[in-house]
Amino acid sequence: MFFSEKKETPQKSWGRLPFGLRRKEGHAMASSFRIVVHKNSEHLHLRLIGDFDGSSAFKLFDVLKNRAHAVQKVFIHTSGLVEVHPFGLGVFEKRASELREELQKIHFTGDKAELVSPDQSLCL
Repeated sequence: MFFSEKKETPQKSWGRLPFGLRRKEGHAMASSFRIVVHKNSEHLHLRLIGDFDGSSAFKLFDVLKNRAHAVQKVFIHTSGLVEVHPFGLGVFEKRASELREELQKIHFTGDKAELVSPDQSLCL
């Protein structure tokens, strides 16, 4: 808190956050998720890195929605995930139902494949 020069009333100072953090509803949260994308002529590889939460689920869904139609198979590699939050799983499972036509070409690999996949038959 600091005091304004005009008034002697306390005001909040948000200031800057350290690199890699963003503010949500007044709280700092880690922005530690990314998707590394590699595409060749027939396959799309998505390497998930960091924490999988609701925001991450939307990012993954958007990549699948926009890019899965252009390839024969999509491989989602989950070994780079640190934490998988239940809310993120719920969001992804609900949104994945919108990918009906593309879902059969998606394959999950890695340590957390069975956890992240909306259907266990999609795990390798």
